[in-house]
Amino acid sequence: MTNENIQEFIDRLNNGQFKDTILLRQISEYVFVSKVRQKKNDLRNEPKFSLTYYDFFFIKNDKGEFVGAVVDMYSDLHWYITPKNRKKGYLVNALRSAILPYIFYDDNKDLEAQRITITKSEIGELDYHNSKKVALKLGFKATNKEEAEFLLTRDSFDWSEENINEINTCLNEEKLNEFRKRISYIYQDLESMTHELQMAYGDIYEIESLKELSNKLCCSKATIEDIIWENNKVYNKRRP
Repeated sequence: MTNENIQEFIDRLNNGQFKDTILLRQISEYVFVSKVRQKKNDLRNEPKFSLTYYDFFFIKNDKGEFVGAVVDMYSDLHWYITPKNRKKGYLVNALRSAILPYIFYDDNKDLEAQRITITKSEIGELDYHNSKKVALKLGFKATNKEEAEFLLTRDSFDWSEENINEINTCLNEEKLNEFRKRISYIYQDLESMTHELQMAYGDIYEIESLKELSNKLCCSKATIEDIIWENNKVYNKRRP
């Protein structure tokens, strides 16, 4: 993930050109956690089976403009602020109040410490010193003499400014119908492939596994409907 990639995502967010490729969930006043795809799914694209989808945290300023991002790469964090918005405290404030608390709270990771790398030879002396300054402000400690790797433990993190407030958004009937169509397409396509394999190789054991997967896909329509209907009901009850 390069700074150029992140700048492209920020530009798309600010231009409103991100439908179905950048999915946002607000976790504080100025921070949004996100799942990002560089382009929409399309059968004309190259096949891709990677399960690596990093969490992005996009940062807004008080004017509603996206000004930066932090990419959670599991064992490292990559952060970037647009050039005109640097040295204004956006990155430190977002990391301290929302991003690091969110990462430490994540039950799927159960992190006791967050590691980051800052390599002078890769990013240049100026960016190295600026990033190191951010890390030290947040409580990260260097773990090697080159000061290229830093660690922040959950216990040593200053939680006094944690300010996470996650906000749900309602998915409407149009989106639900879109999900139904997409699940139907995947289901029918898997059924078709399963039948083709069955006719080619007979009722071998692996075919049964595909049939079970196909049945689960069929049932997932009801699961998706329940998620949307039940959570929209709760959301609407809470509205003033």
